[in-house]
Amino acid sequence: MKAERKKMHPKTTRRVEITPDGLFRSLVDNALEFLETASVQIKQFPKQSLLNFAAGLELFMKARLLHEHWALILDKPEKAKLESLHRGDFKSVTSMEAIDRLKNIAGQTITDYERGAFQELTEHRNKVVHFFDPSYTLQKEDSIRKVMTEQLHAWFYLHRLLTIRWKAEFAYFEKKIRRIDLRLKRNSAYLEGKYRALQPEIEAEKKKGKEFAKCGVCSFEASRLDNLGEPLFQYECLVCSTVKTFLLVPCPHCGEPVTIEDMGEGECSCGYEVSLSDLIEKYGGYRDPKEDPTEIYCSQCSSDGVVEHGEGYLCLSCLSQFKYTAKCQWCATEIAGFDSRDSYVLGCVLCDGRYDKD
Repeated sequence: MKAERKKMHPKTTRRVEITPDGLFRSLVDNALEFLETASVQIKQFPKQSLLNFAAGLELFMKARLLHEHWALILDKPEKAKLESLHRGDFKSVTSMEAIDRLKNIAGQTITDYERGAFQELTEHRNKVVHFFDPSYTLQKEDSIRKVMTEQLHAWFYLHRLLTIRWKAEFAYFEKKIRRIDLRLKRNSAYLEGKYRALQPEIEAEKKKGKEFAKCGVCSFEASRLDNLGEPLFQYECLVCSTVKTFLLVPCPHCGEPVTIEDMGEGECSCGYEVSLSDLIEKYGGYRDPKEDPTEIYCSQCSSDGVVEHGEGYLCLSCLSQFKYTAKCQWCATEIAGFDSRDSYVLGCVLCDGRYDKD
């Protein structure tokens, strides 16, 4: 009797749906993996550490953009297809393009300091990948310090975004982000030689009355306080070159000084929460109650908290500084740092211009 042959059925494949939430988590996990790798490579492989850190930074920008809408991470959103996303067959935006879209489409504030730190690291990465960087022909310790400084810079601003302004979006990854933060800060020891070399200069400036504080990025007491015209102050670290701009204002309730870093908000030790309205009332100048108030909007964060400051203008919300203002040719809104040449057609931060009416 012949053995009964089992009937064979062809294997069937079941398509796994990629949800926006699942894709978001995968992107962030990938970004954290790149950053973790960068943090352990810095000693022996500074160039590879740079490349991995830049990749992690880019993925975080894309992840935040994806959180708004999956099509925004594609280089041409108007041609977006879910099928292409499932296959991974698409071209995505660069980190700087993602930052522009976060600002222009998603309405997310990216300050000049944040963008500058991200761009510096990205341009260094591009130089290494597409050409070469002559600094790597120098002593290895110099290369390590250069890369470490750029990483600490970029991480300082990225960490602030992830744990403050974008805290809700990245709360699930809080523990992993904290672990990366500890690892990168531990690497700041590579800058200790520069700090020791600068100590005589720092001590000389202290004797002249300059105030120094511990830098929030490299942890050395080398951050010099400069008065940029009250209420605007700045800390500049002589070791890692980190610049931290902030407002120092008296509390409207008790008069004690309150530090405000951005978004026009800060809390006094007495419990009073200083708001952007408080700042505008104090620094916005005299306003005739019989006339409609003249508001100046910020071209960077769209806030109406721009006031005259020195020979220019200061946004009390994002702390951007401007040399001029211009009015939208369509809605007549006054905006600091605004190029109004095409505003009749394209509009401004408050309107869509003539284009919206056609």
